[in-house]
Amino acid sequence: MAIDEIYNLVKELNEQGIKPTINTLFYRTKHSPYFISHIVRILEAKGLIRRVRIGKKFILEVVR
Repeated sequence: MAIDEIYNLVKELNEQGIKPTINTLFYRTKHSPYFISHIVRILEAKGLIRRVRIGKKFILEVVR
């Protein structure tokens, strides 16, 4: 599923020391930024990832 794909990608990037944004996920997957933002909100509601606002962008971090 797309939720698992995006969560695993954020987790993998965090382990490499990269703090991804929605644009980063857009370039690395086949999904649109609008769809990715919905998935990110779902993952945030479940408590799996956290959005941290830096300037105008949101950086994604894995909580657990």
